[in-house]
Amino acid sequence: QGALVHVVQCTGSFLHGLGNPHKPKPETLLEMITAVPSSLIVTNDDGKLPIYSALWGGTNSLQYVPLLAREGVEYEVGGENGRGGLLVDTIINPADFVKSSCCESSNNTDSKNNTTTFNVLQCLTTLQNETMEFDQVYLDTLTKLRQLNLFQKEDISNFQLLQLACQHSGSQLRFEYLFDWFWHPSDDWSLLWSSWSPVDDSFSLDNSIRRKSMSLSSSESFYNKTSVRKSISIS
Repeated sequence: QGALVHVVQCTGSFLHGLGNPHKPKPETLLEMITAVPSSLIVTNDDGKLPIYSALWGGTNSLQYVPLLAREGVEYEVGGENGRGGLLVDTIINPADFVKSSCCESSNNTDSKNNTTTFNVLQCLTTLQNETMEFDQVYLDTLTKLRQLNLFQKEDISNFQLLQLACQHSGSQLRFEYLFDWFWHPSDDWSLLWSSWSPVDDSFSLDNSIRRKSMSLSSSESFYNKTSVRKSISIS
């Protein structure tokens, strides 16, 4: 029994270290998880699951997020509705995120303890870096999750992903991707309206995104345009 616990802990520790330069091949990682599935729920010193360590580990480990989620579904990580750990909330560090109206008004915000919790999808949408390269890496991860049917259209409104993605120019690609997926000119414009919160002037947002964001809540002519992508393309 003690030996088994040791194996689980060691394998879990390995999963938490996927951001190191010696990253394993996906097939090798899959073999490890298949042999020791309990490793998927081994938490680190911060109480976070391996899928979060992969999320925070940078470009070296982001590629493993879809694999960990897919296998997590198989072994019900996060429970029946946890979607392999993707929908398990964790407390976020505000320093890692652009100041967001969604963060402060979120149902997941505990004003008493001044903490906010996000799930993996929200983190993938909101995490920022000043280069377009990082935006593309985060987008590629979201796209792969969608291909696996682990990221669904209703998640965009359920978790306020459009609002989160419009907070900074560093998430331009994700904002455009989510918008194009979520809303189409043939859709009822109220579908978009119901998921959109006008941007407040008190938040420090990129000006070009602010203009496009405000147009969604103030311009009726926007909904009559034939090309949605043109009307929201960030210059």
